[in-house]
Amino acid sequence: MTQRELYTLILKGEGTNTVTADGKRTSTKIKLYGEDGEFNPAVIDYCEEQIAKLDEKNAGRKDTKSEKEKRAANADLANAIYSSFEVGKTYTATQLAEKFTTAENKVSAQKVTAVLKPYITDNKIVVIKGYKPEGAKSKVNGYALPTEG
Repeated sequence: MTQRELYTLILKGEGTNTVTADGKRTSTKIKLYGEDGEFNPAVIDYCEEQIAKLDEKNAGRKDTKSEKEKRAANADLANAIYSSFEVGKTYTATQLAEKFTTAENKVSAQKVTAVLKPYITDNKIVVIKGYKPEGAKSKVNGYALPTEG
């Protein structure tokens, strides 16, 4: 059974199953459910086989050393940015990016927003939509510590 045959079977409730035996391909009619109302064993076997293949493929994936280092660096950057916040002050991603850019490491506004997402999700930082920083021409998202009350 191929993926196309399985999907057709699922959508229509019936289809064909192509089997290769002795170098010859033969198609047979197959129904999604047997007479007992249970899934056709061929469908179950195919699905289990595909899951096993996916598990085998995913088992080969490893976190490379550079990916781990990159995640650690991003976590350190997020912690440093969060630690720099002052109560009652609102920051833009661009301001934070400029503040944390060094000669060796350029930080973009996009990176700032990405590394701050866990803090926003945990309500440690709030996003102020339509914030207009002093001297700016347009509104952007502002980031601040939540205020109590």
